[in-house]
Amino acid sequence: MCNPSRHAVDGSRRFRNLSDPARSGRNRQSQNFPHSGHGAISNELVSLSCITRSMKYKLIDSMLHNFGHSFVSLMNYVDGEYICDLLESLARQSPGHEVQIDFLEGTISTQGESIPERLSKSIRYWKDWLPKHMENHRVDGSCLRDVRFRYRLTREGREVIVEALDDRGKQHKVFVH
Repeated sequence: MCNPSRHAVDGSRRFRNLSDPARSGRNRQSQNFPHSGHGAISNELVSLSCITRSMKYKLIDSMLHNFGHSFVSLMNYVDGEYICDLLESLARQSPGHEVQIDFLEGTISTQGESIPERLSKSIRYWKDWLPKHMENHRVDGSCLRDVRFRYRLTREGREVIVEALDDRGKQHKVFVH
């Protein structure tokens, strides 16, 4: 059983342990808390540029997967139509049954019909959002040379692939299910 005298004043089992000075709020100035303005921790706050310089390249794959999954989700709805429906119809009309989008350039390549304005509008939105998405995943956008989205129809159904080339020349390829 819990000893109520070691916890908050009202005897509840909150995480505030009064027997520990660091948790109770007493002697904060001597504990090097970042919010107290004293000590080494507050002087070594990591800036965003520091995070990007030490970017982990393994984060690129999860960033690509989330970006591709969001792009083909039902949240991508522009001017009364789902973009995933547009992609499927464009892929059906294309001789290779494939649609490719370059998100760094904002271009789309198909060998079939002309590109609907809704799709172009969506690509512009997502191209503008890509740097923020990379930042949210702690991926430095300057480390990527190419970000391509491929939507193709196969005998088994649709296949969504998101690819990127990083500054080391490594190709990242993610399948979105």
